[in-house]
Amino acid sequence: MYNDNNDIIEAYTNSLDLKKYWLKNREQFTPLQLAYLVWQNNTQLSLVKYRSYKDLAEKFGDYPVNNLKELSPITLGELLKSYLEIKDSENNEYMEEDENAVFSWEALYKGDREYVKSDDLFHTESEAISDMESKCEESRLAYYRITRRVIGEENYIEQIYERDPDDCVYAYETYKCSWHGLLGAYARLFEDIWLEFPTPFKRGDILVYRGNPPYGVPAGEPFVLLELCTWGSEELEKNGIPDTDNKYSAKDRVKRIHAERGDISDMCAYGCFIDDDGRWYTDNVISYLDLEYYKGELNGKYRLLALISVWLKGDIKDILTFTQAYEYIAKEEELKKLKFYPSSFDSVEEYLKLNDKNKKI
Repeated sequence: MYNDNNDIIEAYTNSLDLKKYWLKNREQFTPLQLAYLVWQNNTQLSLVKYRSYKDLAEKFGDYPVNNLKELSPITLGELLKSYLEIKDSENNEYMEEDENAVFSWEALYKGDREYVKSDDLFHTESEAISDMESKCEESRLAYYRITRRVIGEENYIEQIYERDPDDCVYAYETYKCSWHGLLGAYARLFEDIWLEFPTPFKRGDILVYRGNPPYGVPAGEPFVLLELCTWGSEELEKNGIPDTDNKYSAKDRVKRIHAERGDISDMCAYGCFIDDDGRWYTDNVISYLDLEYYKGELNGKYRLLALISVWLKGDIKDILTFTQAYEYIAKEEELKKLKFYPSSFDSVEEYLKLNDKNKKI
């Protein structure tokens, strides 16, 4: 274990609630876990990450990495040094002058899941950025990426930029599409690994995803937690999930498989969401390390999440009570979408009561 990992936790933990939880409990992570935290971070400059990789490679160069699919066994030092060499190569290629190189841009607005794309090609990166700024609402920009291609070649290389809360723009990642074989495995770094980190989250908690758009569910969309990928039989029992159909042993087996052969796509959470029509559905969130407690108000359709939460936590025992309450709230929210309530009724409650009477006839 790394006995002084607070600096890594402070700088590279995406979730404020996980950061608080880990620091409070004085969690001690392995060098591999610390390197993973640096890699998955979505707030720090690429240059800052670069220095942390070098520091970790120097301190823990001999630490064995045994669960990467194409590279095991390997040391952490070998892995990080090879990765940094690839990043240097990508940056140099992106900056290289070539009369056949052309640039294009894609921009992502805050809260959106799809990029706005340029219609033209440009000779330089600065021309592409100027065109983007003239056509996009800068105040709404969250991310944008500039793609460099060479005419006649299939390969491309991207420079991804982010606008921080102070409206400063900085590059935080470069990506080349054409790495193959072992070089491709080094370039992916931790994409082919599954790691378990402790979390404070419990079944029925109302959470929100704070990861990078446009991946996973929309950032800021609250949901009720059903289960985490890291939960085995012990966690399932603590969360009051019954051992039906040998669920406990099956989950323990899945965890072992993830640890041996999994990848980051399996580092997910499962939750209950509400659609615009007031119906609940289950979906997965791509990274459980990007989850925080939802601290906003539960208005509108999200009132249903509060009801689902208390049901899952066992505060409502009777299924009939739950379904009747759910139907009532869903109906009430549906009526609120109308421009006005039926004029012959004094309140939504009166209208709903009459509807319930008509149902019984």
